Amino acid sequence: MITYYGAHSIDGFIAGPNGELDWLPQGSREDDFGYGAFYATQDVVVMGRKTWEVSRGFSEWHYGDKDCYVLTRRTGLEAVANEKFLRFEAGHWQGLSKTKNIYLNGGGEVARLFMEHALVDRLELAVVPIALGLGLPLFAQGFPLTRFRLTKSSVHPTGLGIKFVWLRLRS
Repeated sequence: MITYYGAHSIDGFIAGPNGELDWLPQGSREDDFGYGAFYATQDVVVMGRKTWEVSRGFSEWHYGDKDCYVLTRRTGLEAVANEKFLRFEAGHWQGLSKTKNIYLNGGGEVARLFMEHALVDRLELAVVPIALGLGLPLFAQGFPLTRFRLTKSSVHPTGLGIKFVWLRLRS
């Protein structure tokens, strides 16, 4: 199963115009909107190069315990830990998703790429009650019409967000 997991502002942005994430609530691991529980169920992490560049700038590399793939057309990138660099090939992910849980991390461009090939099975999204006005959109323009069914929603106990879980409807 392939899950696009993330948080966005109420006006649909996953980061500020320059990739800023300082608007996201900061809490303890127990107050993480269920991210820790979700992450524990995943076998593989997939991200685009831009998300990788942001992630490698954090004080620690958070994905060392998972198979981690960075989708890019660039060559010569140096891994932080265990990540592998490759170009997107729909068949690879379609086959892998039959035996592994795959976490799509970050950018709307990667989400669009997987949606173009009907590879996103599940959306798990937290909506943070802040309007950014400008920024990087949850989904990059050009993704195809895709229908989902809401299977779960919950309000964060602090009021700092609502979490939704959606499953893709198969035709």
